[in-house]
Amino acid sequence: LGGVFLAGNIARSIVPARRELFMDAFLKKGRFAELLSQVPVAVVGDAFVGVRGAAAFARDVLAGEG
Repeated sequence: LGGVFLAGNIARSIVPARRELFMDAFLKKGRFAELLSQVPVAVVGDAFVGVRGAAAFARDVLAGEG
């Protein structure tokens, strides 16, 4: 239950504008609705989050940690 992180250009531009619509659809999952209501949802605003993650992975591989 650590949360759901939405990343990417679509998430940054569409989800904030339609937050209620997204959350209604996210929570409307039948028997899982109660569980999902406890899950935090966040939109990642960093446009370079994927590049940063790839760079960190490459750094770890080159250091022999990956």
